[in-house]
Amino acid sequence: MKSYLMKNPSNGEDTNNCTILSLSLAANIPYKEANEIGIKAGRKINEGFYLEPLYKEARKKGIKIKKVPIKSKINLKQFVSNYFFGRFVLANDDHAFCLINGKIHDVKENESNSIIESAYQFEVDSMTKIKEYFRDHYFY
Repeated sequence: MKSYLMKNPSNGEDTNNCTILSLSLAANIPYKEANEIGIKAGRKINEGFYLEPLYKEARKKGIKIKKVPIKSKINLKQFVSNYFFGRFVLANDDHAFCLINGKIHDVKENESNSIIESAYQFEVDSMTKIKEYFRDHYFY
């Protein structure tokens, strides 16, 4: 499982911002825009935030997000093998991170056996077009 470790785009001005960072990546929007959505939803700088109120506000902006039903005790490796294609935000205990086409995008390493507690799939126009292409050309 491939991971892309990245620098926190807040440049040290904000911590505990994994929900904002993962929203930015999964929705393919600038970090600043994701942060504005978080502030409007009630998130404060340097404080963690819950995904549901953040996504409720994001949906008002036209971002298409749906909750993925999770079997109990599914780990990251199992999730990736079942949901390889697409843009997702995955969450466990106290951290959220982004999965795009089987590659983890995060500011820290994630263990393949870590338990996924919730998952959300994002519909981004380019991803929809790619899915349609594969469906039309490779699946019957």
